[in-house]
Amino acid sequence: MFTALVGRSLARHRALIAGLTVVLSVMQILVVLAARNLQQDRMFAQIAALIPPFVQEALGGSMVLSFGGLVAFGFFHPVVMIALAVGAIYMASEPAGEVEHGLVDLIAARPVPRAWFITRSGLVSALTTTFVVAMMLAANRAATAWLAPAGLPLPGFSRMLRLALNLLVLSWTFGAASLAFAAHARRRLLIVGSLGLAYVFLFLLHFTAGLWAPARAFDRLSPFHYYAGLPIALGMKDPRADVLILLGTSAVLTVCAYIMYARRDL
Repeated sequence: MFTALVGRSLARHRALIAGLTVVLSVMQILVVLAARNLQQDRMFAQIAALIPPFVQEALGGSMVLSFGGLVAFGFFHPVVMIALAVGAIYMASEPAGEVEHGLVDLIAARPVPRAWFITRSGLVSALTTTFVVAMMLAANRAATAWLAPAGLPLPGFSRMLRLALNLLVLSWTFGAASLAFAAHARRRLLIVGSLGLAYVFLFLLHFTAGLWAPARAFDRLSPFHYYAGLPIALGMKDPRADVLILLGTSAVLTVCAYIMYARRDL
């Protein structure tokens, strides 16, 4: 029965999963292609001269304006990050959608433990984002092997793998937050919209902290504080501590989802 629940959820979200996979994988190829063209035209130095140093630091550091930095930028580009997070949020919000459309009555008519609904949605959100990130990594490495000019320093596979893992766990955190909201909410789009706004606010908080010293006191409240994209790609930061913090946050939110869903009136 649980397998049927998971299969039904995957089938319901197949268009979203396919779209995310194609768009974000193609974006990796385009980023590598753009990096190659800029390198061939010797444009990196000219672009760096036009961008103020404090803006470069907010984007991850001056090394982002290099071939290797731009190749890795495909994993911490704001569009990539928000697309993956919104995908995780939407898929994890399925329990609220089932309540909103009356589907939960049909499913729960069978002897199905309530916990299965939360487990199902959390598992689908985690597995599909894992698949999308894996395809992004494969596309990035294939495009780099195909398009990178010879002799340039590039982020190694192990560094890119750590970068991809940190991005994945960041998306899981937003998925877990969506799961907690869905455990007591009745409107799916309200969850997606609210968490989407929260995402933008937390991202801007982290971005502002890189530009304005007083905001740094609040930076640790943002999940993006625990995702240092470029330093990871350059081997300057070990992301294990940040990954553990994000995993711990996701675990707490998931436990809250189980508790609230068990107590809610369906």
